[in-house]
Amino acid sequence: MATEACLNTDWAVVTGASKGLGAAIAKHLAAGHGVGRPVRGLILVARSRDALEKLQVELDSIARTSGREPLAIRIVDADLSDPQKGVATVLAGAEGLEVTLLINCAGLAASCSNFEDTAEAQLQKEMAVNVLTPMYLTRSLLPGMIQRGGTVLNIASVAALLPAPYMATYGASKAWILSWSLALSRELRSTPVKVTCFCPGHFHSDFDNAAPGSAERAITKSWALTERNVDKVAKSALKCTRRGRRWGTNGWINWLNLMTSGMLPLRLILAIAAKLQWVRQCRW
Repeated sequence: MATEACLNTDWAVVTGASKGLGAAIAKHLAAGHGVGRPVRGLILVARSRDALEKLQVELDSIARTSGREPLAIRIVDADLSDPQKGVATVLAGAEGLEVTLLINCAGLAASCSNFEDTAEAQLQKEMAVNVLTPMYLTRSLLPGMIQRGGTVLNIASVAALLPAPYMATYGASKAWILSWSLALSRELRSTPVKVTCFCPGHFHSDFDNAAPGSAERAITKSWALTERNVDKVAKSALKCTRRGRRWGTNGWINWLNLMTSGMLPLRLILAIAAKLQWVRQCRW
């Protein structure tokens, strides 16, 4: 692993890096396949230090075999459900480094259920991780990025553009991320900072096991609507960002669904979305 003293520039922060899409994106960055010139260092953020340490070993191997310049890695175990404390921990881990790429990938769903059946504490945690943490972290890192140039990649969901009955607050939090990202992309037009919001469709990950009831949804069993290879999603997210797009999604089916949804009656869209998300403990 490289000496950090000579590699204090061009660092990337990746939240939610221990598994799923965050880990897949980190692997591409380690191989030198990013959104521009290869990053020189990675700050990996997640709750599980053990998982991050295992990923670090894998990333070191990827960096060495890719033929790229040495890669430095810092691990930050932070609980992002406490936004102020979590962001402070991330900033402490990034102290002395010039961050030019921020990837807000951490996210969770409180549950897949009737809205009123979800515990208030879970709803608060969902909003903290999905909305408050990326907002606070971006605000903290943005001044430096404006000075030196940089890129912000926010991971949302197709649920940002289509309603998500039985996961209503999750969809609403992702709609906030999309709206916020688009607004920032315009605000920062005269600066050297670019903002992209990537809205992936459903893909296989531990997300379905973490959210109570989520694994029972019809969408998880649909081959047409579920991507089995998270690496493809990571590639699409980075490609979209590299091309400077304000937003994007993966796969032609997701594009078709999003582009044609505005032509359908809202009542039909809601019915289809509800059918894909419904589980037995929910009313119909």
